[in-house]
Amino acid sequence: MAKQRRGYLGTFGKVLKWGGFLLLALVVGAVAILFTIDFNTYRDTIEQRAEAALGRDVSIKGDLSLALSLHPTIAVGNLTIANADWAARSTMLQVRQLRARLDLLPLLSGNVQIHSISLMDPELHLETNSDGVGNWTFSTGGESAGQQQAQQQQDDGSGGATVSVEDIDVTNALITYRDGSTGQRMEVMFDRIMLHTTSPESPLDVAVEGSVFDRTFKLSGMVGSPQALRDPDAVFPVDLTGSFAGLRFAVDGSMSSPGGGGEMQFTVAANADSLEQLGQIAGMNLEQLGPFAFEAQVSGDMQAMKVDLRKLQLAKSDLTGSLSARLSEEPPFVEANLTANQILLDPFLDLMPAGQEQPQSGQLFGDEPIAAIDMLDRVNARLRLEAKLLQARDLELRDLDVSGTLKDGNFEVELARTALYDGHIQGMFAVNSGGGREPEMQTRVNLDDFDIGRFLTEMQVTDKLAGSIDAEADISSVGRSPGALAAASNGRFQVTMGKGRINSQYVELLATDLVKVLLPGGADVANVNCGVTRFDIKDGVADMTQMLLDTEKITVGGDGTINLDSEKLDLTFVPRPQDPSLVSLATPINVTGTLTDPSFSLDKAAVAQDLAMAIIGSAINPLGILVPFVTGGASGDGNACVQALKNAESGAAPVKQDGAQSAPERVIEGVGEGLKNLFGR
Repeated sequence: MAKQRRGYLGTFGKVLKWGGFLLLALVVGAVAILFTIDFNTYRDTIEQRAEAALGRDVSIKGDLSLALSLHPTIAVGNLTIANADWAARSTMLQVRQLRARLDLLPLLSGNVQIHSISLMDPELHLETNSDGVGNWTFSTGGESAGQQQAQQQQDDGSGGATVSVEDIDVTNALITYRDGSTGQRMEVMFDRIMLHTTSPESPLDVAVEGSVFDRTFKLSGMVGSPQALRDPDAVFPVDLTGSFAGLRFAVDGSMSSPGGGGEMQFTVAANADSLEQLGQIAGMNLEQLGPFAFEAQVSGDMQAMKVDLRKLQLAKSDLTGSLSARLSEEPPFVEANLTANQILLDPFLDLMPAGQEQPQSGQLFGDEPIAAIDMLDRVNARLRLEAKLLQARDLELRDLDVSGTLKDGNFEVELARTALYDGHIQGMFAVNSGGGREPEMQTRVNLDDFDIGRFLTEMQVTDKLAGSIDAEADISSVGRSPGALAAASNGRFQVTMGKGRINSQYVELLATDLVKVLLPGGADVANVNCGVTRFDIKDGVADMTQMLLDTEKITVGGDGTINLDSEKLDLTFVPRPQDPSLVSLATPINVTGTLTDPSFSLDKAAVAQDLAMAIIGSAINPLGILVPFVTGGASGDGNACVQALKNAESGAAPVKQDGAQSAPERVIEGVGEGLKNLFGR
């Protein structure tokens, strides 16, 4: 019996031995056959399958080869994919050579594990048409190939083959983009793109080098796994650093459901020793802005985002605060709360192109609608800015606190009490245009103890003045264009000041002969008691209800109107000596014409020319009627200006004091007598 079993085992061993030899022979034969197969004969089949999947012509003009091993390598030469029918180029993608190295054994279970994919000299040309449709949208009669495949797998219950890639290596890649609506083009050259992961669940290492706009860039670091991109519950980390055109940047954080716009939490930082290279790309000289530093925390999602601005430094200016946006609302809502130690605007103003000379229309206030009004209902916003110093040219605002709101087409900005040239300014500006109604505008401004002398000196207007003024404006109007707003304006504007000094050359503009008599010996300074100007505006007509400039020797009064609709001037200014015996030397000045083309009557053309320029300034801003002539100080109780100052504050017309005429009345009523003396009558 034992001998019989040994016989069976011997026979079975021989069968296994010969069976093994036979299997080995079959494998060797199969391998030999595979090595002798010319895969180029399957070129047409592969192209047809690819065309069916993409809905585009696919061409393989180079060799197809397969290197067999436990990690077979597939190589494809000169692969091209056609562009969309409407595209400017005929080819969307072309690759000189593509290589893929796979694992053999997982293929038996229907899984595709790719060790590496390498692309050499690929060119990808992206573009959109005039409707914004991209050429990267593939379809096969309506549904994309991916959608059809996913639906088929869902219908038959199969999960489909899994595909994973460990390494991607791209060299000398060119990507171009063309905007079909604007025609703008951009090219990016990638010297090297390297992506590496150890498994579909592991993070992806990234290393990229290339150039754009003739400037090199680098990007390296880590991002989440390929599988996390498809998992709506996964957290996708990002830790990247890079550089471009002298700018160094870093992004560190994570986001959930990256394919579905989930929650994000990122820290973003950037800095540069100079923005010169970025400026060269933009065609601007940004070198003057100096070093740049930025750091912020970004959180939220694509519907509601918040930015915690930790640092923004540029051009010796700094900014911190918070910004948020709720894009899901209709209209979107934006909020910003910003704080600065100092904001220096001069370097940014220097970047602005010089203003082009506007064509002469004969009008100061144009009839062209203000385009920004129609945009007020496109977003709701709440904004606030606090700055210890804001400087623009020679204008300085200290302890600035400005806030604004924009809701349903109604805009309002409020300036809290802010230091300005040793004085203070505060005010508000509002535009109400919600509900499609005609826009209503309102402006209120208060200025007190404003050092007009310092202001004019630093603005390089004149250094001949010293003192302070108070000013107040409250104006409202309705309209969509500057012309309509001017024609419908109502309100008031006034400027007051007390004792001060004036250079005699400015007084001489008003009364040349009087100066020679009252300031003999070429005195440089004349003492001023006060100055008052007030305009009351009703239905577009500005009535100069108060105008007084009182010096030790001369008083100047004014009266008249400015029609802001027709822009016509009807003003009278009269210099009058305090000594009645010198009244014959006083010459009234009548100003007529329009704001852009004034005319005047005066006894000396040279004096008239200089004075007319001052009067033009006052027509636009009544402050201009005083700025060229006086500076302020405190007014005493014995000053003849006390009543005029009280009248300006109350809005009352000039009244008599102690049975005598007020200074403005004396001046205006003396116009007739002055004219008679002027013409020898």
